[in-house]
Amino acid sequence: MSVTDGISVVIPMLDEQDNVAPLLDELHSTMNEHFEKYELIIVDDGSSDSTYAQLQSSQDSLPDLPLRVLRHRDSFGQTAALATGLSVVQGHVVVTLDGDLQNDPADIPALVERLVESADVVCGWRRHRQEGPIRSIPSRLAAWVIGRLTGLDIHDVGCTLRAYRREIVADLDLWGEMHRFIPALCLAVGARVAEMEVRHRPRTQGATKYGRTGLRRLFRVIPDLVTLSVVSRYRGRPIRVYGWWGVGALVAAVLTAATAGFAGAETGIAVGLCLCLLYAGVVLIGIGAGAELSARAYAAATGARPGYVREEYRSAAWSRLWEPQPGEQTGRAGGTAGPEAS
Repeated sequence: MSVTDGISVVIPMLDEQDNVAPLLDELHSTMNEHFEKYELIIVDDGSSDSTYAQLQSSQDSLPDLPLRVLRHRDSFGQTAALATGLSVVQGHVVVTLDGDLQNDPADIPALVERLVESADVVCGWRRHRQEGPIRSIPSRLAAWVIGRLTGLDIHDVGCTLRAYRREIVADLDLWGEMHRFIPALCLAVGARVAEMEVRHRPRTQGATKYGRTGLRRLFRVIPDLVTLSVVSRYRGRPIRVYGWWGVGALVAAVLTAATAGFAGAETGIAVGLCLCLLYAGVVLIGIGAGAELSARAYAAATGARPGYVREEYRSAAWSRLWEPQPGEQTGRAGGTAGPEAS
């Protein structure tokens, strides 16, 4: 893999009108200095302010900026915004970062260099976070729990600033609050995950839109964390988890019947317990079989995503670099500029 094949920078934004101009200026300076070919993919997650309009007008001051903007119909969340961006990347290297200027674009070259040298995923570690303990302590706790459940050995699971090889991340199935667990999902499919320190800056404009504080944020991701634990172990084979639970229930039913017979236990209680365990075993095996069929059908499907995108903007510089010319073929299909059909 070579960075000359292009780099895609994916940025979710929600009501960040005050940060659009300074963020694009920093990205323009860093990317032009270090890389020959790149694209900025910004997903406006249904902003209610002028974020989208300012992104469109950026070509006036930065005419050579290869910018592609996808605007969501509503605010579907940071995970959905990242999934939208990742589904259209064309560069062989993918970088993600937040749109609030707390991630420093100047860290991108070092992340990419580490990726090219020895990794499939490189995660940023905000060792010196510019936030109070109400946000940093839950993040550290989450990193420890995720590490125990998945084997992912990194310090910071909440840092959006990361670099990926496109073949690892572009087709991930993301749901809920799973953007925090993308490295764990990559690890589950055999990716080499590394980590390096990055800068973290205090927010100077606006207020956080996606981030939640304290225990509220921690409890919100617990259901996804449980799902992640199962997926990382049984990805593509749900029959293994449901099947073993079902077999366990059937074995327990047999042991209960045998124990009750030898011990002379009350017949009604023993029969009732055995029937409950038998029923649970059959149901669990049935659920596992159904989930297995669903997983296989999904794997064979086209992978179409929900119609989140209302409209799209592509700068002239982006079109020159990334839209296929007559007779050319690309590894990824590009979308059509302008509003999408509902």
